[in-house]
Amino acid sequence: MSCVQSYMLKVLRVGEPEPSMKVDSPQVARKYWNAVIKKQPWFDDQKETLIVLLLSTKYNVEGYSLASIGTLNESIAHPRDIFRAAIAGGCYGIIVMHNHPSGDPLPSDVDRSLTQRLRDAADLLQIKLLDHVIIGRVRLRKLTPRKLKPWRVRAASRRGYFSFREAGAI
Repeated sequence: MSCVQSYMLKVLRVGEPEPSMKVDSPQVARKYWNAVIKKQPWFDDQKETLIVLLLSTKYNVEGYSLASIGTLNESIAHPRDIFRAAIAGGCYGIIVMHNHPSGDPLPSDVDRSLTQRLRDAADLLQIKLLDHVIIGRVRLRKLTPRKLKPWRVRAASRRGYFSFREAGAI
């Protein structure tokens, strides 16, 4: 019989507490992004960054987890990476957020696919996936519709974000 080494896992909170905020809409999530995430030393607006807001039952942000820093046009993230901190922290729900360095907040096919996989994982784990918000820049010009109704394209462009919940996909 061979001896197999194992280790004890300890969950640790890293960093100083940030001001908590009740995040119950994509507009407030965008405010949190601008107030907290964009100010982190690791944040680079020229790379896709995916974070997870960890929420209490009253939708107060208990913390956030950096799930992925990608490249100019993609960020690799798997449900296991996204839910890891929520499971360890015993969170009620999460809001997944990432930016599009291009400024176009409309979701790609990969974003849609990830959201579907996250919905399935959330159901299995019994952790609420409250939204997936894509942060872009506020623009006043029209964008070409991509598998979305034209009014949603214009609205996302004016607001500077896209919410899968508002689009009825969550």
